[in-house]
This record gives sequence, structure tokens and C-alpha cells, in this order.
Amino acid sequence: MTPAIEPNAVRADAHAQSLLERFAVTSPREIQVQDLATACGAVVIEAPLEGCEARLIRGANRGVIRVRSTIPELGRKRFATAHELGHFLLHADVSQYFICTADDLRDYRRSPVEIEANRFAATLLMPAFLFRPRCRKRDPNLATVQDLAAEFETSLTATAIRFVEESNHLCTVVLSRDRVVEWAKSKEGPCGPRIEKRQSLSPDSLAYHCSVDECLSQWKEVPAAAWLEDADDAPKWEVMEQSVRFRGYPLVLTILCFTEKEDEADDAYDRFARWQQRRDKNQ
Repeated sequence: MTPAIEPNAVRADAHAQSLLERFAVTSPREIQVQDLATACGAVVIEAPLEGCEARLIRGANRGVIRVRSTIPELGRKRFATAHELGHFLLHADVSQYFICTADDLRDYRRSPVEIEANRFAATLLMPAFLFRPRCRKRDPNLATVQDLAAEFETSLTATAIRFVEESNHLCTVVLSRDRVVEWAKSKEGPCGPRIEKRQSLSPDSLAYHCSVDECLSQWKEVPAAAWLEDADDAPKWEVMEQSVRFRGYPLVLTILCFTEKEDEADDAYDRFARWQQRRDKNQ
């Protein structure tokens, strides 16, 4: 059966929420994804795999989820498991066999079934009723994302995306590789500034200079044109950026916070102070 052209986010969210309600989850530590998968009929094993992060083989109402044992981060393993569980619950009419690479687990733009599996995994591991209150009380920065990733035992990338979705601020998370944007994810709803996939990073961005393993950068105001290729849109925005390179990977994660310009005569210090005031007001 051919997959739907558009991913069904509502369906993915509903399945994840139903599973959480079924097992009366009330805190992040109760989200034991392997136990949830087993209860649904899918056994999870860790074993050597080449060329992929995880795979699912199913037959009738049973399945086996194999996760690559050499994945170093717990958060990535949990997300890979939840992703395959999403395939198991959502896509029985699509295929009985899924092989998912690291790119599939970061796929928020291409394959509908991979997008749905990612959506299911994110909702299962970081449900809104637990995740949203923590986001609304925290600053939009990478340190906050790291803290939330540790609490929910999730990957930094998946946590950053969920944070942007739930934050009170107009933010975008960007993943780039070799100074080229792989994807950008913003809060759903009213359209804000748009960052194009496959655009080259500007030397005026912090991400451009993350060429070696680095600690978290500090917030810095950067020219809007460093990220926004639309010449008409860029002058409307002030942009604050934080970027960090993943240790051991050629990937840079960026959080951008946007505010509409008010007075072109303001100097950089005044704009930064105004951004802080808006941030504090939204907490």
C-alpha cells in the first residue's frame, strides 16, 4: 500500500498519547520505552547492525525491534526504539520490514512514514503534559535543552525540536552538516522567518565557525541575513544565535531566537536588552 502523501501527525500523536494513558505515565522516569514496546508485542534487542541505527521485522501482531548496540548515547537508543515502535503501531499496512538509518531518525521533511515515526517517538518520550510546563518556565537556550534531554533521556536534537515547538518564544532549531543546512524546524502555526534546506551557512553565523568540538556558545546577535536568504524578510528581524557542534559528528545544532525590529536607530546593546526583557516577560 502506498503511503499517504502527507504525514498524519494527529494520528501519530494519538497513538503515543494512548500508550502513555494505557500505562498511566505521570513522570519522565516512567517512560520505559522497551517495556512499552514489549507490552505492545514488539521485543527489543540490542545487537550489532551495519548501515542503520535500528530495524523492525514484524509478523501478524508480533515484532522484533533491533537497535544498534554501538550507539553511544542513551537518548539516541531510546529514540531509535520509540521510532521503530511507531512503525510497528502505525505502519502495518505499509511494510512488515523497516530499516532506519541515522538520517531517517532525523527525517523531518522527506518520507511521510519516517516523519510519522519520528513524531510518534517525540510525543511518546516527551509528551506535552510533562514537557510543555518545563519549557514555558525556561530560557530558550542550549543549556536548557541539555537539561531537558538529561531529564527525559532523549537525544539533544529531538529535545531541541520539542523545545522549539513548546516554547513561548519564536525560535527555530537548525541542523547543519559541513556548513550546509540539512533542515530547520520551527514552531507550528503562524509563519515566521523561513530558513531554507540546503542553503550554505554564512560566515556571519556562529554555526559557520563550529569547525571543531566546542562547548556551548553564548548567545550572540547576528545579522538576520546570515540565516534568512529572503532579502525582503531579513530586514524585519533581529536574530540571536547559539550553536554547538556535536562531539564526534560533523553536525552543528543551532537555536535561533527571532524578534521583530522596532526601531532601526537602536544600537546592538539596546536590542539585546529589549530581547532579554521580552524573554523575561514570557517566562
